[in-house]
Amino acid sequence: MVHTGGELVLQQAAAASGARYADSNGNEFWTKGPGGTLTLSGTPARECTEVVNPATAPAG
Repeated sequence: MVHTGGELVLQQAAAASGARYADSNGNEFWTKGPGGTLTLSGTPARECTEVVNPATAPAG
C-alpha cells in the first residue's frame, strides 16, 4: 500500500469479516466492502473509501 508517508508492506492477518492486513508495528488496513480503516502506528484510525478511476471503470 502507498500513502503520503511512503510505502508500507503489510501481511494478511486474521479477520472476523472483511480483509485485514497488519504488521508488528501497529500498522493496520482493514477493508469491508468499498470502505476501510487505516491505522498507522501511534495515530488515530482513518476512514478510507474506494475511489473509482473513470478511465478504468467498467462502462455501464
